[in-house]
Amino acid sequence: VALYDHSRTTAALAVALWRFHDDQGDDVEGVRAQLRAQWDRDRAGHEASRLAWQDEKFLLVQGDFTGIQDFIFAGGESQRQVARLLRGRSFHVSLLSELAALKVLEALDLPPTSQVVNAAGKFLIVAPNTTETVEKLRAVQAELDTWFLAHTWGQSGINLAWLPARADDFRHGKGESPFRELIKRLFEQLEGAKLRRFGLCG
Repeated sequence: VALYDHSRTTAALAVALWRFHDDQGDDVEGVRAQLRAQWDRDRAGHEASRLAWQDEKFLLVQGDFTGIQDFIFAGGESQRQVARLLRGRSFHVSLLSELAALKVLEALDLPPTSQVVNAAGKFLIVAPNTTETVEKLRAVQAELDTWFLAHTWGQSGINLAWLPARADDFRHGKGESPFRELIKRLFEQLEGAKLRRFGLCG
């Protein structure tokens, strides 16, 4: 893993962890000491209470641009124009995805480093798992839905899915990786969000 990617991911986790405890009004220094002491005990091989590592303090937020194929390949343009249009529409998808990610970061008051992935119309943000965060995400989703219904007539859109995570979920595990299982569940959440596009039934 590149040092840049490692540092960026570490920063995203640190910000989410700090924001979670700060929003809860916890003694941040006390929590830091507790996490550090537990880490030292684990490394020494001692079995002890690991509540600090098992609380769902993180919220993984995934965004996905749906309808990419229809958006990029729409229209019956001549062969001469196809290459230029494909490049332009691909850039358009990247731009909309980036703007949606920035919209989420701004709504949650998180720094750019909290976005750890943005590629192929998908982005991943690490946020604190609080009630306020979930409420803000729902508001952003409603705003995105309104914009896409007005500008694309619902043929494309950006869906948001979020999933709580524990510190233990990011640790290296024996056998099946906890992180792999976490990402699998997050993608399942995203598939469910795609089936409820624009919340029309609500």
